[in-house]
Amino acid sequence: MVYRLQKLPTPQGVGVSQTATVRIPLGPSYTAFYLELTSGEGVPLSTANIDAGIGEIRLIVDGDVKIRGSAAFLRKRALFFGVGAVTGCLPLILSSPWARTRDGEDSTAYGTAGGTMANFTLEVDFTATLVTPTMQVFARQSDPRPFGAHLRIQRYADNFAFTGEHEIAGIPALGPHRLLGLDIDSAGVGEVEVLANNVRQYISTPIIRNQQLLISKRVPQAGFTHIDFIGEQRMDESMPLALNDFRTKVNFTAAPGAFNIYATTIQDDNIR
Repeated sequence: MVYRLQKLPTPQGVGVSQTATVRIPLGPSYTAFYLELTSGEGVPLSTANIDAGIGEIRLIVDGDVKIRGSAAFLRKRALFFGVGAVTGCLPLILSSPWARTRDGEDSTAYGTAGGTMANFTLEVDFTATLVTPTMQVFARQSDPRPFGAHLRIQRYADNFAFTGEHEIAGIPALGPHRLLGLDIDSAGVGEVEVLANNVRQYISTPIIRNQQLLISKRVPQAGFTHIDFIGEQRMDESMPLALNDFRTKVNFTAAPGAFNIYATTIQDDNIR
């Protein structure tokens, strides 16, 4: 298998308070996108400017939003798995380079060949913070394959104005897919318990979570609590979601108020 680095078509709509759109050519399989972001003078944007200047990023297949997240979260997700970013670049990693086998690495990439996908689009929301921003997008491609199993990142909004236990039900949506991890954008989290069909599958405290993440060579990110279901780097270890009930009980040590939960899954639209 050969990996190629290619420049995508020029984004349309780059500008302050606008949504930039990139029409992604079909045919190859895509393992990563790299957003090169500079000022109007060609100066690479700092991490702080990227986080403040970009609102939400969406990867859309045939009108269905497959990946949704802020620039800050997507950058921190890459860092969590040890994928850093240079000044002026925001990586969106679709494959799983931390997996142990080639099939594992590419099991979450986006195949676009064979007529199984009609439209593939990347959208980037710019805020009012940046002045005359510029953007171009590069893609890391692999050999063509049909659209099948792929990475999906969904953002869910929640609110809890107290400390203590908060039960989160219905996140993520259940079905014939597998859960790789949950990321809660609050650091004030004590014990976490995960139940599948009312059977406890996971329980951790901050110390034990950090120990597990250390063993897995993860890099915890400030302001987040990470619940990782692929600590041994094997995709078949992930949590099956063909369930009747899935709940996460989070003991907040500091009242989070409004917060987000990001659920990362492997899904296959051809399996119903």
